[in-house]
Amino acid sequence: MGAASEVKTIMAQPVASPAPIPELELSQQVVRAYNQLQHFMRAEFQGARAMDSLTSQQFGILGDLQANGPLSMSRIATIRGVTRAAATVMVDRLVARGLLERVSDPHDRRKVMVTVTPEGERLLRVVMERTWGRVSVMIAHLSQAERGQLRQTLSVLSRALEEGSRG
Repeated sequence: MGAASEVKTIMAQPVASPAPIPELELSQQVVRAYNQLQHFMRAEFQGARAMDSLTSQQFGILGDLQANGPLSMSRIATIRGVTRAAATVMVDRLVARGLLERVSDPHDRRKVMVTVTPEGERLLRVVMERTWGRVSVMIAHLSQAERGQLRQTLSVLSRALEEGSRG
């Protein structure tokens, strides 16, 4: 059988319908809400980065370090999804600006860890307070019942995401 007749045979076979996605509508709503939140946060952080000329990856590194404490360069690269060389360049720029510093690992003097400086913490605090203020204005328009529902929904979503990332 020639290649052309094989293609015709394959094309003539019925195409199986994709398996139905459970809770498709809810899944779509979650993705839409995520996209809206991502758009809002991106706009917030673009304004903040413009104040300090930070890239989104550099700002992300500051946030990662604040949330997790000192990290190795390898761990930063893994979290950010970049090569170790790219992470090193970003960290070097943040160190030069006084927002990060390199310190020796207390458990292994050969290992270097990266940590946020007080100036880096100040910058993060300013940006986050601005963002929290903007979100608070939006939430203020919700009723007490809606705020309770939002808290409960966010708790359930966080739990589902944590469980999903493990499995």
